[in-house]
Amino acid sequence: MMIKNKQPQRFKERVFTLSTLVLCMPAYASGAPQFNTRFVHGAQNITSVVQIARNDGLSEGTFEYDIYIDHSFVETRNVAFKRRQPEGKPQPCLSADDLRRYGIKIPDDRSDTCIELTALIANSRLTADANYQRIDISVPEAFLLSTAHDAVPESAYDDGINAAFVGYNANTTRLVEQGQDHDSVFASFANGINLAGWHFRNQSTFSYASGSGRQWQAVSTWVERNIVALRSRLRIGQTYTDDNVFDSIQFTGAQLTSDENMLPDSQRDFAPVVRGVANSNATIEIRQNGYLIYSKNVAPGAFDIDDINPSNQSGDLDVSVIEADGSRRNFSVPYSAVPNMLRAGNSRFQFTAGEYRDGYSGGWRPRFVQGTLSYGLSSGTTLYGGLLAAESYNAIATGVAQDLHQFGAISFDITTARAQLASGEASTGQSYRFLYSKSLNQYGTDFRLVGYRYNTSGYYSFSDTINEHNSWSSGYYDIAYDDPNQQLRYPGEQHNKKHYYTSNYNNRRQRFEVSVNQRLWDNASLYVSASQQNYWHNGSHDRTIQLGYNDTLGKINWSVYVQDTRNQYDYQDRSINLTLSIPFDFMDSHGFVSANVMHSQQNGDSYSTSYSNTAFDDRLSWGVQGSTTDRQDSAAGVNAAWQGDKMNVQGGYSAGRNYQNMNMGISGGAMLHAGGVTLMHSPGDTMVLVEAQNADGVHIQQQNGVAIDGNGYAVLTAADAWHYNVVSLNTADIGAGLDIPQAQKKIVPTEKAIGKVVFETFSGRNYLVNAVIPGNIAPPVGAIVRDAKGRNHGLVGLHGALYASGVEDNSRLEVRWGSHTNEHCFIQMPDNHHQPVKKIGYTQITAQCVGS
Repeated sequence: MMIKNKQPQRFKERVFTLSTLVLCMPAYASGAPQFNTRFVHGAQNITSVVQIARNDGLSEGTFEYDIYIDHSFVETRNVAFKRRQPEGKPQPCLSADDLRRYGIKIPDDRSDTCIELTALIANSRLTADANYQRIDISVPEAFLLSTAHDAVPESAYDDGINAAFVGYNANTTRLVEQGQDHDSVFASFANGINLAGWHFRNQSTFSYASGSGRQWQAVSTWVERNIVALRSRLRIGQTYTDDNVFDSIQFTGAQLTSDENMLPDSQRDFAPVVRGVANSNATIEIRQNGYLIYSKNVAPGAFDIDDINPSNQSGDLDVSVIEADGSRRNFSVPYSAVPNMLRAGNSRFQFTAGEYRDGYSGGWRPRFVQGTLSYGLSSGTTLYGGLLAAESYNAIATGVAQDLHQFGAISFDITTARAQLASGEASTGQSYRFLYSKSLNQYGTDFRLVGYRYNTSGYYSFSDTINEHNSWSSGYYDIAYDDPNQQLRYPGEQHNKKHYYTSNYNNRRQRFEVSVNQRLWDNASLYVSASQQNYWHNGSHDRTIQLGYNDTLGKINWSVYVQDTRNQYDYQDRSINLTLSIPFDFMDSHGFVSANVMHSQQNGDSYSTSYSNTAFDDRLSWGVQGSTTDRQDSAAGVNAAWQGDKMNVQGGYSAGRNYQNMNMGISGGAMLHAGGVTLMHSPGDTMVLVEAQNADGVHIQQQNGVAIDGNGYAVLTAADAWHYNVVSLNTADIGAGLDIPQAQKKIVPTEKAIGKVVFETFSGRNYLVNAVIPGNIAPPVGAIVRDAKGRNHGLVGLHGALYASGVEDNSRLEVRWGSHTNEHCFIQMPDNHHQPVKKIGYTQITAQCVGS
């Protein structure tokens, strides 16, 4: 999750506020000290209130601060504070290399380890705020490198820890049909090992079905590594190519591919440059489809904005220039894009060498090498192309994509290929592809001609050539396909294969796809999509036409969906579907009643209704349903699913005429790391291991249902690679006897990394202490309190009042109000190990603070 311009939520932010309060509060006659103990809870890095008042809360030493450049968050790091003059205030010490990393232009001959920015760059500012543990840097725009507003510095990247994990998703079904039992089990596994920056991955499945036995299958196994310097990723093993230039295929081998996710969000997909002129210090606001997607302050004069991140690839950009006097000028920048378009200066590449693979055993698996490259030029032009060389096959492709401004966006490419067919004949041909996209916002229309491709009769794609070889048999082609009329009844069930024989291989001739989405009124919309694939050597085709309408009537959502489908194997079906969804509250919960009516040319008429709801903070979902058909086939069922802290469980039961179906599923995972084994939800691509010792049961706010376990660990399974991820503990779950000074941290994990965040925790008792120095004197207000381990427990308030949390039995606290040997004293805390720790609140005591 990317965080910008957001101040960290820390208890130590409030230290300066407390200092001001305790210095200014009037004395009171008697009674226990009355002040908000949260203000001193976990105060860090402060030596005394006197020093705070004198130096705006700053003191010499090394402390953790957030760095901001022109109000945009850059990173969190330890910063050394030093005095430039004996009587001056401590100043943050940043090196010339630090400032260069932040995008500030520093002369090449400067290598200072503690540079004085304001003396080097006129009109620059560098300020530190101890209240918020924040450093703000501001320099004139001329001294800033051109970087995206949401860029993450490479220094923040975290390659994570060494660890191993397994994820599982298992389902079992029992179908009782006409007195016969059919049992099936299907389980998929996602396994991984992260070691020294390398990421090993494996996808495997297990299946069992009555009558067909057990089968293990390794779907894919590979190892990969991020190469930040090239903004790319190296992958070795079983994977697939992309489809930007050539068709995507699976292979076993090695691949180097660019990773656009390493770019800031605002630099990834194509977007036009917004240009204009500001007459004063102005604010530029950019909206798309009514939503504000960008805002920036600019100086008087011409401006170019090239770091816009559109919400989608269709919809003109509405720009407002708001001048200093409040006057506003508006204009529109047309925006449409097709998939191959890149911003000026951006590139996309992929180089692959390996052997073709698929999910079938045997067959021809040629070795090949393939390279593709795309590059964005100015004026909205993108050039792209590729080469593919293999046994019995060669191809070259070239193309161009162009922003046509108010006329939309277009791309066109040509692929020429030469294939050696199974018969020994050589076949050469061309493929022409055309893509177009256009949004007509003023009419509420999104018109997208996704593609038209035409292949000459001699053109074979690489996958077509392989299929042609593998289906050749004694002068004929044996074409196998899945039975389109077969209805699969349980997970893992395989399609029955059907065959036909032909003397000509039916390579693809042309394909047409079109999509139109039309907003009508309020929440109503109409969409139409159609696609058709034709083949050489026969008159058959694949065709799908869809028409849909969505609307609301009060609180009722309803939709009508029509589909016409046909394929080259003479399967044909036409269907119409009407769905209603109605809110229905039940026992203080908010559920939905859904009804569906469907007519299908193949399956006749069917009618169904259901009720669904959730409970226990949405962790339990459940539902009941019933259905019937025009053939009097009625059925009813129930289902439920539970989202646990470590796994998800679901089950269901349904029964109809002549059958009963029972199913159950479980999903989750486990991670092995240096601290032991931690159970978790199903693993994602990038994860974060969270450590908080003695915090059993404290939930992580960023993922529902995830809590610290009895060993002090939890796993966030869905982290966002290359972005700042905020990890927060739910402080409402932190009971008495446990102190967590900082309950929120940030991390930027790299792709596939398992990052680690450690929260410092302290177990013990909470005390409100009235400290008294011999002679019935209270320690000075603002004196700092530490334990024997150097942990800071906060500040002394009026009349010697101090609050200390997480204090160990029979420990000793030091109270210090100066640097001299006689400016401190010690408090011996009681030994209450025989008494249970209070679940809430604190214990109030009066204690002597003595010199040794």
